[in-house]
Amino acid sequence: MEQLVKLNNLTLFRDRVARLVQFASRMVWDITEKHSLMSKHSVEKIKLLEFHLAMFRRLLRLGRCFDALYSALPLLHHPDKMIQMFTIMTKIAQGMYLLCDHIVWFGRVGLMEMDTVHWTGTANRYFFYSLVLMLARDIYEILQLYDVTKRSYRKVPLGELVCSNKSLFLDLFKNVFDVLIPATGLGYVKFSPGAVGFFGVLSSAAALYTIVNPMYKMIP
Repeated sequence: MEQLVKLNNLTLFRDRVARLVQFASRMVWDITEKHSLMSKHSVEKIKLLEFHLAMFRRLLRLGRCFDALYSALPLLHHPDKMIQMFTIMTKIAQGMYLLCDHIVWFGRVGLMEMDTVHWTGTANRYFFYSLVLMLARDIYEILQLYDVTKRSYRKVPLGELVCSNKSLFLDLFKNVFDVLIPATGLGYVKFSPGAVGFFGVLSSAAALYTIVNPMYKMIP
């Protein structure tokens, strides 16, 4: 199982690059369509590119639902019970999101007959839950840092706090923009496709940075 997880992780960088281009495409077609900067045919081509990139990413993610659930097992022994709770629940929500995402892919390619709108909504819901849990974990860790600095009787500048905890604040930055994407899809907030594309570009760039620089990746 560990070998399977390692093999699947090789696709992570390609997935993040494709995600960056996918959301950049959404931002571009929305802006060009609103301001009539390109012909309708060109806009449709960009929309088609976004669709194919989304399908490509779904293909890359096949099987990752098992990775998410399997990665929750080592967390059962985490010393901090709050982090343990947030991370295990996040992994379960991610696993359910990916399972629904796999079902959507099977429906889109015609291998199964199903209501893809329903399953896309369900996938968005689990994706939203996982991001809310990740944000809760980030906020909990920031409060822990604040408590430590408060007890040290030394006023720590915000810039110094961020620089000494880059992985935490980078994760917070990524999750804040990421959570707005499924929240928009579920109708909890209202943003234009261009704004959603912009959020996706920012969060994808942050995710790529952690892949290129693993020291800034949140653990666990």
